Amino acid sequence: SEYFIEATRAHNVAKSNSINNERNIYEKANGHNNGGYQHRSAIAEVSGNRNSHRGNYLEYSQTEEQTVEVAPPEKQCNDSEYRCPYLTQTVCVHYEKLCDGHDDCGDGSDEVKCESESREEGICTADEYRCDNGQCIPIEQKCNRRYDCQDGTDETICEYFKAAMSRHYSNQENEVGDEGNGRHAENERRRLEEERRQAEETRRREEETRREEEERRREEEIRRREEEVKRRKGEERHREDEEEREELEEIARGEVDGEEEQRRREEEESRREEERRREHAERLAIEEERRRKEEERERLEAIRQEHSRVSHFRINFRRFRQ
Repeated sequence: SEYFIEATRAHNVAKSNSINNERNIYEKANGHNNGGYQHRSAIAEVSGNRNSHRGNYLEYSQTEEQTVEVAPPEKQCNDSEYRCPYLTQTVCVHYEKLCDGHDDCGDGSDEVKCESESREEGICTADEYRCDNGQCIPIEQKCNRRYDCQDGTDETICEYFKAAMSRHYSNQENEVGDEGNGRHAENERRRLEEERRQAEETRRREEETRREEEERRREEEIRRREEEVKRRKGEERHREDEEEREELEEIARGEVDGEEEQRRREEEESRREEERRREHAERLAIEEERRRKEEERERLEAIRQEHSRVSHFRINFRRFRQ
């Protein structure tokens, strides 16, 4: 979780630009002993150039010596620094020192509220920012590197604060050991790669199974259509034989005259010709279905060969990298 620094001091405290306020600053910075912590202050004028005044620091010892820069009130802390909210002057502490068990601000404010807090109900206007505790502040005071919310959340949600915390966490993780982390990352990468490969293989097998099932369904449909054609042909032949027999019987009995017989025969011939054309069209449709089926088989075979080639290439590539 992110660090949420409580800044409960009211921000209407007058800020002094004079170094003559040294005694009040000293008392504020050393107001907490915390079980034997000893502080020593050496406050001098700070010009604002961090690199040119190494002696201008508020120093104290807490098992080991710590240094914290004291800046004039008009100075702003940079993106990697945290402003101690309780002091009357601007004191900047590097974000890596937040919640590290050491009182770097001198008043304990960098070691409080190190866990996330839950939101409370509150409604603010469109030109206000809602703090996590429900307090409303002017929107322009958000991310101005000053704690205007009583819980400090107008700064802890800002990108510069998150970036500083991210650097802090990264530095802590790097202390575990780059070599061990590298092995863990490589093992994790290999595990993810293997899971991805297995997922691809499963999808490929499912696709092949689906295609095989579709192919079997098409073959079954072709067989059904062929059997239907055979059945219809048998029925047609039986009907033709029956009609021919009846026709011969009628001719033998002399019940049909020549003109009527000719017309009937022409109609019968026309019907048979139509039936032959229909059967020919069905045979063409069956042949087309077989041809399409053969093309589908060839395409599936090409896909299998391509997948096999890619799999061999990936295996050889991983072996080469190892």
